[in-house]
Amino acid sequence: MGLGVRSRLLHLKDFLWDWRLGVNTFGFSDSGVADGRPYSPASYRTLRQVFDCVGLGAEDVLLDVGCGLGRPVFFAGFRYPVKAGIGIDANRGFIEQARRNCDGFRGARDNLHFIECNAVQYDYSKATVIVMYNPFGADTLTKVLARIYESLQANPRPIKIVYLNPIEKAVFDRAPWLAKTAEFSPAQVPQLDIGNRRSYPKGQPAVVFYTSV
Repeated sequence: MGLGVRSRLLHLKDFLWDWRLGVNTFGFSDSGVADGRPYSPASYRTLRQVFDCVGLGAEDVLLDVGCGLGRPVFFAGFRYPVKAGIGIDANRGFIEQARRNCDGFRGARDNLHFIECNAVQYDYSKATVIVMYNPFGADTLTKVLARIYESLQANPRPIKIVYLNPIEKAVFDRAPWLAKTAEFSPAQVPQLDIGNRRSYPKGQPAVVFYTSV
């Protein structure tokens, strides 16, 4: 099956998941903030692989940093018994659309929240699983990780971080309080960036999993 056919089938499956959940999370656009990367949602299939690997549970608070239109939060809230799902983004338009999506969401919505804020200023003290789909450059990412570490000092707890399309992986690898626990190669999640698979530098994983130590 050619790449174009697989890409169309994948988008069809994602469209059907959006319809099932009562949301519209499709799109590709600039983040609108300095050091931000364009919004482009991970496929639902990728999210299922990632969340199954993490083992989302009833005590988890899932936080999507740079949430865009909210796809990971909605999928987690629909399919997994999470305590809460939170999406943060500095782009007001994204947050407004995510909240409209929440109004139409066919799952339980009381524990889902979308917050317009700067990720460097956010209070991470309640998050136990953090998802990032290549949201920032190295400078902002370094500051965000520092904020997450501050939250660990204030509220000691295990934290898991999932970093998709890990362009700035070196920032995570330099953090002494994080340990890599797993990774997916591009071949394991070809649907993550199916239209641009050749963009991955040789040897770069597609998804990296970290936990606090």
